[in-house]
Amino acid sequence: MYTVDSGFIVRQYAAIGVDVKRLLSEVTEFTLYEDEDGLRRWLPIVAGDEEFYINLVANNPGYYAKEKKEYEYAARWLCGEAPTLEVGCGEGFFAQLYNIKNYTGLELNGSAAKQGKKAGVNILQDDFMSFSDRLPSSVSRLFSFHLLEHFADPYEYLASAHKVLQSNGLMITAVPAEDSFGGVLRHDILNCPPHHVTRWTDRSLRAVPAKFGLDLVDLYHIPVEPMHKNLFLDCFLQKAVFDCRSVKGRKNNSKRYRIASYIMAKMMKTLVKEAIVPEEFNIPGYTVMCVHRKV
Repeated sequence: MYTVDSGFIVRQYAAIGVDVKRLLSEVTEFTLYEDEDGLRRWLPIVAGDEEFYINLVANNPGYYAKEKKEYEYAARWLCGEAPTLEVGCGEGFFAQLYNIKNYTGLELNGSAAKQGKKAGVNILQDDFMSFSDRLPSSVSRLFSFHLLEHFADPYEYLASAHKVLQSNGLMITAVPAEDSFGGVLRHDILNCPPHHVTRWTDRSLRAVPAKFGLDLVDLYHIPVEPMHKNLFLDCFLQKAVFDCRSVKGRKNNSKRYRIASYIMAKMMKTLVKEAIVPEEFNIPGYTVMCVHRKV
């Protein structure tokens, strides 16, 4: 579909205090491809390792948010003291917020797991695939928030999800929404390798899990949130200003036009920087939630 230069990725990550040159040293560019199910993959596949995430979290304190809109939606699907598993739980903020009983969190980041344990959350520093192999059919509710897009092989994750779930158990998942403004932003660095390896359309969220015996029960787009306001405005301005086309349908690339567009974009962003998209507009935001049932 389109390509991103690896040098650009290295520079953008450096700006947020993360060095990814060692991971991308043999890659010139990444190309995003879409398969027959609507699943989009960055090729070549380069996924972040433990050192990458340790540095990312250390230099970006807000990486693990204590409260999220997706937590509110996910909490609707909690079921009393039914055995509940969260993969990639961080410090276990979801469990703490809703005081979830019979909860287990899996987290490979040792620092985050340690903090969660201090708060009294049951967190194991364990791999999901190994956990599902040891304890098949042991979980009634399986949660993950912005995790699936990090896996080099999401099929392996979905196979393990089916294995660990009890009959009629639910998998509740949050991923960045490709069918939203987030899918339009080509230079959202955290939606590129080595952070995100796949990108999920609504069509792929229906088709891919179904191959593993996981049927879609519900799909919900969280409206644009204040924390993503600037990304939304960037996308809006990109489409409304920088992608404007002439009457003949050709893009205007004159120097005068580019300067005028730049000034206009700055002015518009200044005027609306305090604005928040009203929730009642129900404009699809950065995150899509989906619920699948094991059949």
